[in-house]
Parts: sequence; C-alpha cells; structure tokens
Amino acid sequence: MQAGAELLGVRSAAADAESVIVLCDCLAALGLSDFRVALGTVAFYTALVDSLGLDDDREKFLEALADRDYPLLESIAGNAGVDQAALKVLWRTLELSGTRDALSQVRKMASSAAMDDAIRHLVSVRDLVEDAGFEDAVTLDFGLYQDLTYYSGVIFEAYASGVGLPIASGGRYDGLVGRFEWDISGVGFAIAVNRLHEALEEAGAVPSGSPACIAFAGGLDEPARAMELRRAGWAVAALPDDAPAPPLPRLHRSGGSYVLEPADGEPVSGSWRDILRALGIA
Repeated sequence: MQAGAELLGVRSAAADAESVIVLCDCLAALGLSDFRVALGTVAFYTALVDSLGLDDDREKFLEALADRDYPLLESIAGNAGVDQAALKVLWRTLELSGTRDALSQVRKMASSAAMDDAIRHLVSVRDLVEDAGFEDAVTLDFGLYQDLTYYSGVIFEAYASGVGLPIASGGRYDGLVGRFEWDISGVGFAIAVNRLHEALEEAGAVPSGSPACIAFAGGLDEPARAMELRRAGWAVAALPDDAPAPPLPRLHRSGGSYVLEPADGEPVSGSWRDILRALGIA
C-alpha cells in the first residue's frame, strides 16, 4: 500500500522542491528524526544518453540502464559504435555519491547544455529544500536513477534507520499523464506504508492527528514561510501565486499585505507577523 501526493500543472524547481518538502514534512511530523532524502536527476542521464548518438537504440539503452543491466548496455553501446570515452562518463557518473565533491565532478563531466541545465535545476531544488529547514536531511546523489521511461527530471528517495529499502520515492514525470490523454506536467511521491510502519516502530514514534489545511497561494515561492506555519502545527498546501481560489482556510498576498481567510470568522489582512498572531503562532 502507498500514500503520497501529486502536484500537477506546474513545471518549475519550486514545484519539484515543494514535493520533496512535503515528503520531508510528513516524515518529520510522524516523528522520524533521522530520515534522509537523496536527490538525483533523470534529465542528466537522458541528456547524457542523447549525447552518445544511439539513434534507434536509445529507448532500449534507457530501459537497460533503468534495469541496471550492464552487460546489455555494453552490448548495445558496442553494436552502435559508441565512443568509449563518452561511455566512461556514464559509468563514472553512476558511481558518484551524494557529496559536494560529486557535484563538482559531475559539473566537469557535463558535455551539453541539457546536462548543464539538469544540474542547475537539481541544485536549485536542493537549495529550496534546504531553505525550508531540511538542510541536514537532503543530499545530492548522481548515482540515483529510476525508471527512465517514467520519470523525466528530478527524482528522490527517502531512507530511515532500520529499514533496508527506501520508505518513499518520487520525482517529476512530465509526459506520463499524457499517455492517458491529459497532457499535463506532474511531480509527486509515494510512501511505502509498510516500510514507513517499520521505520516508525524502529524510532518509537507515535503519529498524531493532522490539523486543518491552509491553502497558501504563492507558497511555492515562499517555502520558508510555508515551513514556518507547518512547524507551528498547521498543515499547508503551497500553491502557485495564480492558483484558482481553493477552499477555506486560505492565505494569499494582496498588494504588499498577506490575507488570511479562515474557515469561519473575518479575514485578517496585514504583515506576516499579523498572520502569525491570527493563527496563534506569535
């Protein structure tokens, strides 16, 4: 069984980061204090494979890469006459761990604008997740790769002590929903409920109930603000600034002020501190 979230219709680093932040916030709220989230990017690998000049063998190569079928990869590359130096870049990238040095190395190995863009996007997502307060939980891992025919950009996996497999995984899957006749971008994650249960038992954590959810229009661009509310005990759905009016309670900007519209009672307008006071935070 799985539990997760999807964010459809927004294609940006902020949207990718929000998916990771929500995952981190869920795990933290459940009482897991030592979880880790590894961030990778499928876009870098697809751009790297495109640089190999495989033509008709491209999809077969991507499928073999997703399956970790290295003998088949070698066979496809050999039959296609792939440059061995370029192939070595792929092998070396797959071995990189989630360290700052790994980021430096992979930047040096990027040989196309698409590869550079994938790295910059991934770093932007990492920075936004760190800004939301999870700098100790998130790492970059260029050795992380999942189904390359499913995911199209940032991917991530979450781990916890006492559980040998990822307790959650996700990423960007632009193009997937289009297979079902709805051409819309998407990013999301799924938590493996049985593995999460193992992690909670290992940590001795007891989950608590969830509060009403505040729809925060513009929250995607203000992850630190959204996290401040979450850390105070409020559930927050961070939305694009131009999102259609969601159900109450909701929070948005109007000119230079924030406006809080509660489920009952009068709206509150003013500074961020005014909103915090209205919510009983400050």
